[in-house]
Amino acid sequence: MPSLYSPSQKRSGYYKKEKVAGRKFYYHAKEVIEKAASQGIPIQNIKQDSIFTTKINFRNLSKAELGTLFTVLGQDQNHHFALKIGGGKPIRMGSLITEIIEIDCPSPRDRAGFIFIRY
Repeated sequence: MPSLYSPSQKRSGYYKKEKVAGRKFYYHAKEVIEKAASQGIPIQNIKQDSIFTTKINFRNLSKAELGTLFTVLGQDQNHHFALKIGGGKPIRMGSLITEIIEIDCPSPRDRAGFIFIRY
């Protein structure tokens, strides 16, 4: 992976009055980016199309808060989106898509449960 540096304070698009200006948005790659192993810093990456699962436990979430959790996981009904993780975001690495495979919320009074996610 090529060496990644902090934005220069000379670039006005990144800073306003010596403070970081807003959020960074990173593009998703449509193809795997392969660089020579001798360039930049070494990385350990996973194969494309790898699948992982995780479990998110929750307690005392209102319906609105549970809906917000789904949205930040890319599960908005009208606008699905991929998430970005890891240090290679600026060079279009680290994209993942989540899929909810099971939701268990047995007690509406206590609002406790879990979500199984595949990504």
